[in-house]
Amino acid sequence: MNNNFTPEESLSVIHRAINQTHQNIKEDSIHFLIWGWATLIASIAHYILLTIVHYQHPYIAWTLMPIAGVIAGIVGFKAAKKVKVKTHIDRILGYLWGGFGVYLLILLVFMPVISFDKTYPLIIGLYGLGTFIMGGIIQFRSLIIGAIICWAIAALSFTLNFPNQLLCIAGAIVVAYLIPGYLLRFSNK
Repeated sequence: MNNNFTPEESLSVIHRAINQTHQNIKEDSIHFLIWGWATLIASIAHYILLTIVHYQHPYIAWTLMPIAGVIAGIVGFKAAKKVKVKTHIDRILGYLWGGFGVYLLILLVFMPVISFDKTYPLIIGLYGLGTFIMGGIIQFRSLIIGAIICWAIAALSFTLNFPNQLLCIAGAIVVAYLIPGYLLRFSNK
């Protein structure tokens, strides 16, 4: 096999790989929407159950997240079967979000040790980190702006009580996941 490409052929290969990555990412934006809506609903439900209803176990609202995980897994499995080409950037993003998930799990497991009022700001900062890196990799400004706002919300949430941190999570997820997720889904990039 001849691996000697002309400059034009090399550029064509690179251009096709970039276009394939953008298409894969656009289709994967559904994950931002699944996790964004699940987190938004769970955080607001937790806030309402805690502050308005005064339910004894308001954290029950977060049981929505494993359901979202199953849905995201099914969607991801079906999408992976359709992908014809997995680019280097696709693999990098897979490691990014895999690492994100592992670290999030560590934070959640050690939440009682860290304390609830410190864990949620750290999680909000983690949302910002993931979206900032992805936004930089795929050069999608909405993710970067959402991440920066997310970090500001994380810093603010360290100064707030736990119930108000739940509202911070809701706000952070809107700017870091939902708005960029919809913009990415419907972009021509």
